[in-house]
Amino acid sequence: MDSHAHLTSTEYSMDADGAIKRALSADITKIMNICTSPQELKEGLALQQKYPDVIKNIACTTPHDADKETKETFAFFEKHAKAGDLVAVGETGFDDFIEPENIKEQKGVCRSYIDLAVRESLPVVFHVRGDGAFENVFEAASEFPSFKGIIHCFTGSQQQAEKALALGWSISISGIATFKKSQELREIIKTIPMDRLLIETDSPWLAPHGYRGKPNEPAYVKVVAETIADVHEISVDQVLESTFQNGLDLFLVEN
Repeated sequence: MDSHAHLTSTEYSMDADGAIKRALSADITKIMNICTSPQELKEGLALQQKYPDVIKNIACTTPHDADKETKETFAFFEKHAKAGDLVAVGETGFDDFIEPENIKEQKGVCRSYIDLAVRESLPVVFHVRGDGAFENVFEAASEFPSFKGIIHCFTGSQQQAEKALALGWSISISGIATFKKSQELREIIKTIPMDRLLIETDSPWLAPHGYRGKPNEPAYVKVVAETIADVHEISVDQVLESTFQNGLDLFLVEN
């Protein structure tokens, strides 16, 4: 399973059909498609109709666009969450690395989408990047009853990983874990229980080692799985089976 891909991104045009076919050839049979605008979700829903057993959609306004959020945008995502068109709400959260100037707006938007997820009993996919981002996410989450959370593209510290795990959340690992410079991240991955791990590509970004400089795609999930298998000292098949089942359980998706 690819727990996080942007197949309908309007920022970067992907050959979604080709990517899905290559994923299926690589035995990646489920792709969680992240939609960060109403247009992306419209295209995501059309893609799901075409590949109902493969594509599931997750949507909301990202931290990067928090200052562009409108009542109409939120209402659009809320409508589809209520209609059962989403398997999670995300990616919401905080980014004080790229977008430090709109932190106030990020706080309001993040809380709104956590509230939506809690109301609809959906998991929340968090984007967390920057020195204060984890603190802000944990603070926002503390205002709500317990809910299922996923830290997307985890690159935090050991302490931050432990805090997320203590909340009952899952941690999603991207191609960054395969980079030579990511030894500290690999040491953290070693401490995360296998039943709390997911694998993502964040396609078309963050291509893993061996594919850097090229567009990323769901077929490369196995490359990340190989790194996790190495640090956990288990087989790649065990990693793929475990993370696949974790995703099914978390997103309430049938095999």
